[in-house]
Amino acid sequence: MTRTAEIEARLAAATPSDWNCVDQTIFGDKQGNCNAACIATILDLPLSEVPNFPVIIPEGQDWQAAQNAWLANYGVVIFTVILKDDGKLPFMNALTDGIPCLISGKSPRGNFDHAVVGNYKLDAELGHSLEYIHDPHPSHKYLAKAKSVDFFIIINPAKIHHLLAELTKAKAEVERLQKYVAALEAECMAVTKCAYALSSAVNLAGNYDRNARILLHQEAKAERLFYDLFAANHEETVGVRLLREKNEAAAPTTQEQSHE
Repeated sequence: MTRTAEIEARLAAATPSDWNCVDQTIFGDKQGNCNAACIATILDLPLSEVPNFPVIIPEGQDWQAAQNAWLANYGVVIFTVILKDDGKLPFMNALTDGIPCLISGKSPRGNFDHAVVGNYKLDAELGHSLEYIHDPHPSHKYLAKAKSVDFFIIINPAKIHHLLAELTKAKAEVERLQKYVAALEAECMAVTKCAYALSSAVNLAGNYDRNARILLHQEAKAERLFYDLFAANHEETVGVRLLREKNEAAAPTTQEQSHE
């Protein structure tokens, strides 16, 4: 039987009273390995083989996702359920009786969290409840208040790898679409600039057209004034010539009379 099959059989036919309960070896707020000790107890693993994910994963990163990726190698993942204010599960009779789980909540020793091993109980009359099985802390005081429950869900590793492959493809497609959208945004900016330039060009063309019309009007007006001036000058010139000719015609008569 493979290690994964052993874990599946252990979770399916859970008998917590027969388990080899593992105690934590490191203590302190944000330093203790109670979470790792609970996982080691439920999966029947040596404590040294279980990473202390809440501590080793840098703050701000998803240590639970890293923990699930590691658990997938054993054919299980953790499904976390947040408890109601009264400490009860938000669903009724949704699971089978006797499911081992990891219960987290406020530590009785200070203002920090602690984790213990629990068991999901289902009673036909009383409904569902959670019972404490093992506290990895030497005090065995369990929790001041339970906040959440981690259920270990059996998975198919092949299916997980397939889903991870699909997820990788989906991420690649998202990156491609992001680049495409960025390119579209750049094109939109270029089109906007062209539209602004075109709008400016249209305005300039309108100004040019208006000024060209004014210029033609002024040129036509200047031409009319020129012809008016030319006509007036021409009339004056003709009048002067006619007067001169008249004077010249009368001049000889005047001379002859003076000789007499």
